[in-house]
Amino acid sequence: MLRALIAGLAIVVSMNAGTGFAVAGRSGFDAGLTSRGGTPKTAFTSSLALDQTDPHLGSTVTFTVTAPRSVKAPRVSVMCSQGATLVYGEAGTFDHAFLLGAASSLWLELGGPADCTADLFYWDYVGQQQIYVWLADVTFSARG
Repeated sequence: MLRALIAGLAIVVSMNAGTGFAVAGRSGFDAGLTSRGGTPKTAFTSSLALDQTDPHLGSTVTFTVTAPRSVKAPRVSVMCSQGATLVYGEAGTFDHAFLLGAASSLWLELGGPADCTADLFYWDYVGQQQIYVWLADVTFSARG
């Protein structure tokens, strides 16, 4: 349920995000396989790792991504919360540099630390229905 909510928010955020992407982080696309139903086969393990050691409000974070070569457009979403309140969310390409708090967010207004989760995912189709396919995640705490 939470992943579905995050996926829905990722759609809204990615539709509203700017188009400027900074190339950062490294990518390792391997010859892994993905089944047609959108579920990755267990023969390949995707991974997502935070590149920075001291993430904080106003800093930029990037990720090292490993995904199957068959995934044509891997994406990353970053969601940060203070308790049960979502204070920042953004989605971008796998090599996007995320400015924590962005130019405008509840986190910028409130300040303080936040707990963040980054998800590696891609969009696939089953028939004519688009589906969200989760690959990996990483959690981190960010100073305010």
